[in-house]
Amino acid sequence: MNQIGMIKNMGITGGNYGEGTTLVIVHPNDIAEVAAEELKGLDFKGKSILYIASDEKTTTEIGSILGKAIGSPKIPWVNFTDEDTLNGMLQTGVPIVIAKNYTEMGAAMRSGEMDADYRKNRPSEFGKIKLEDWAQEFAAALHNLKNYSWISTGFVISSYFLFCIVICGFSI
Repeated sequence: MNQIGMIKNMGITGGNYGEGTTLVIVHPNDIAEVAAEELKGLDFKGKSILYIASDEKTTTEIGSILGKAIGSPKIPWVNFTDEDTLNGMLQTGVPIVIAKNYTEMGAAMRSGEMDADYRKNRPSEFGKIKLEDWAQEFAAALHNLKNYSWISTGFVISSYFLFCIVICGFSI
């Protein structure tokens, strides 16, 4: 959802994490399903990390899939520098601490640092809800969006895909 403003207002997707970067995508329903199974089984001890993923797509593929869903199949990915990313968020009213953290996250995604452990411990199975499925929800949200503000860009996420790595840790 953090791309919704750029898609709606500029017809692009973009970020400072690089064109062609593969993003791990997870839908809350897939998280809920795995969490429920883990809690039902209670066959873990101490701390454990379980990566949950619904899909993996490159930034270019994400733009294409979202574009197709909204009737604009040629939405390009635009690379932004870290400085442009930070300044763009500040200009739209994002608080500086959030803008700096978001910019740092993009740099970590670009370098591979953010998902290094995920890549070593990638789940053997992905969730049921793929980006193409969710793209229809995205299209409906985009077309119904009336008052765009930075809060609707993904800093507050409801039932939409999370364009990040989700780590569920269970401890008894």
